[in-house]
Amino acid sequence: MSNSKKRFDRVICLRNDSKSLPFKPGRHYSIGYDHGGGNFEIYDGQGSIIIAPLVGYYLEFFPVIHSK
Repeated sequence: MSNSKKRFDRVICLRNDSKSLPFKPGRHYSIGYDHGGGNFEIYDGQGSIIIAPLVGYYLEFFPVIHSK
């Protein structure tokens, strides 16, 4: 999926098993560039970015689809 074909620009955090990553379940976060292989830039809302899959070992996100 290339960045131009991405159908969502936000995700909701479903799970955070990390003690140090700032993402909170139930909150929405902006998503940026699609690095391929299922990895996306995910912005924490405080100026930091992680590159991670939507479903990973510590974090799980779900895309928020915008209908137009």
